[in-house]
Amino acid sequence: MVYAMDCMQQLPHDTWMFCGHEYSIKNLEFCAKAEPDNERTIEMLKYCSNERDNNRFVIPTRIEDEMKYNVFMRCRNEELQKAVGHSDPVKAMACLREWKNSGSKPAL
Repeated sequence: MVYAMDCMQQLPHDTWMFCGHEYSIKNLEFCAKAEPDNERTIEMLKYCSNERDNNRFVIPTRIEDEMKYNVFMRCRNEELQKAVGHSDPVKAMACLREWKNSGSKPAL
């Protein structure tokens, strides 16, 4: 999965991403748990919540924006790595995936 994210990040950063389903709020809620000091994540969660409350779409998004707040796009980011306790991006991704799937942060 890290490699897929790396490939996506090689695209021009103004590339629009169209996901096949709407999960922005749930993903941003998880991102805020995993990286609570990321102000951009909190801002985006508020924005998306407001937009969805008003029946507006929040997708597509751009790669450059996702790289600021989506923890799954930030596994090579030093702050995110510190937050999950892994400096290896593959281990950071595995920790995040397990955490999101199980609902509790894995032991280091």
